[in-house]
Amino acid sequence: MKDLYNILNGKPTVNSIIKTAAITGSGVDLAGYEGATIFVNVGTRTDSSFTFVLKESDDNSTYSAVAAGDILGSQPTVSGASNAIYQFGYIGSKRYIRADATFKAGGASAGASISALIVRGFKRHEPTH
Repeated sequence: MKDLYNILNGKPTVNSIIKTAAITGSGVDLAGYEGATIFVNVGTRTDSSFTFVLKESDDNSTYSAVAAGDILGSQPTVSGASNAIYQFGYIGSKRYIRADATFKAGGASAGASISALIVRGFKRHEPTH
């Protein structure tokens, strides 16, 4: 059986919580890893629509939006049903990435339970834990 435990390492960028305003994720350091996948978990939503935007940085201080060519799949725009998981990848060259969320309709929401996890993989030196 293949062992993913020793080749993948997840770090939260957005901790699970009910959000009612824009979210700035925490930076995740990709040093020593060759790839990353972002998982966005949307739980219960109450009249909320929002878009996740992946951002990148060289210094974990100044962030900018990731170019479309450095994203595998698509960044989620959430406006449908509750209880969904979205996945997209990062193939850029910056050291840090984070997921931010912007709520539609004036930048606020009645509430959404959301979280985002960045899973780092292809570590240059095994194991990851």
